[in-house]
Amino acid sequence: MKRSANPVHLASLVVIAEMQVRAKTDPGTVKRYAQAMRVGAEFPPVEAVELDGVLVLVDGFHRIAAMESIGLTEVSANITPVASLEEARWLAARANLLHGLPLKAGERRGVFRAYMHARQHRRGGQKGALKSYREIAGDIGGASYNTVRNWMLADFPRVFRAMGGQDGAGPGELTEADTPGQRFAKEVHNALDKALAALPGVADPVARGRLLVKVEELAFAIEEAGVEQEAPF
Repeated sequence: MKRSANPVHLASLVVIAEMQVRAKTDPGTVKRYAQAMRVGAEFPPVEAVELDGVLVLVDGFHRIAAMESIGLTEVSANITPVASLEEARWLAARANLLHGLPLKAGERRGVFRAYMHARQHRRGGQKGALKSYREIAGDIGGASYNTVRNWMLADFPRVFRAMGGQDGAGPGELTEADTPGQRFAKEVHNALDKALAALPGVADPVARGRLLVKVEELAFAIEEAGVEQEAPF
């Protein structure tokens, strides 16, 4: 169930690249949004999900980029609890179907993959009956019966065969993805790698001292959470 919109600090929103179906953020759209925000234009709340206590952005990437470009630090967000990253990806993909810039063909295929990994191709949940190609095409919008069938053959041949196809023999299938904890750990690793890459450019002793405080806060948070060391990624 979606909660009412709440003010959220931008720094508390985790932005995971694969949540964005679009190949890239459009600079022109970001600039246009930023100009409107400077003169007080109101935008609808962004959409985020809460997964294991972490807020993950699923819709509003251009708005967030625009806000960051002009130094805003808080955004109004609708927050929906979810149980898995696959569910979060599908909510992000579906949001792009409902509004915004038209999706390119490759981006729409990304919507199809998110749909499949979220098990939306079954009626009533993971163990429900398989939907038809026409039903799936209707769910994701803008794709023909034949296009969906070809995508299924190429990307999910086991499902293709279960739906009556005879010629799919590729390796693709619906597999178990990372757990939320593993995915969030990767995001932390990536952020730390970027921080280390930028560190040589921080020469001011005061700024370095502030960074040390942040590092100590991070170490304390890890210890408090009782995180055990996992195998290398």
